[in-house]
Amino acid sequence: MRGYRNTRPMTASEFERFDAKVRRDRNGCWCWTSALDGSGYGLLNVEGSVRRAHRLSYAHFIGSIPNGICVLHDCPGGDNPACVNPDHLWLGTRGDNNTDRNRKGRSGVSKGSYNPNTALTEADVRVIRRRISHGERKRVVGNDYGLGKSAINRMIRGASWSHVPLVGA
Repeated sequence: MRGYRNTRPMTASEFERFDAKVRRDRNGCWCWTSALDGSGYGLLNVEGSVRRAHRLSYAHFIGSIPNGICVLHDCPGGDNPACVNPDHLWLGTRGDNNTDRNRKGRSGVSKGSYNPNTALTEADVRVIRRRISHGERKRVVGNDYGLGKSAINRMIRGASWSHVPLVGA
């Protein structure tokens, strides 16, 4: 499924399997009820290859998808990656897709204390930056927080925790 392949219209038997996995809701979405990927997009095995259901729907009902082009969603009931209603689908570039994803809050990047892989808070970052700016050694400050020198350097430059204003900025 890596990369975006051009998708052809489904055969009658493929469409029958496809349609059996769709539930229409009151917002007009055709919700995929079978296998989903990690981002909530429907998946269907066609000719031994796993395909995204919304791309199959677009190709079947609307037409050819140029190579490298994304199929995006605009559902009236809100963001719904599982929707395969061709009336809610449109074509766009990878840049369009990234912009749309970010606008919908699905960037997948959790900043700062919202990131489950960090033990720091924004307040910790401000204290660390303040301590360094007042002349404390990076190694000492880093040891207090379980951070290495490179992590401290990235934090001081604003390469990490960039959403926290730099000291004196």
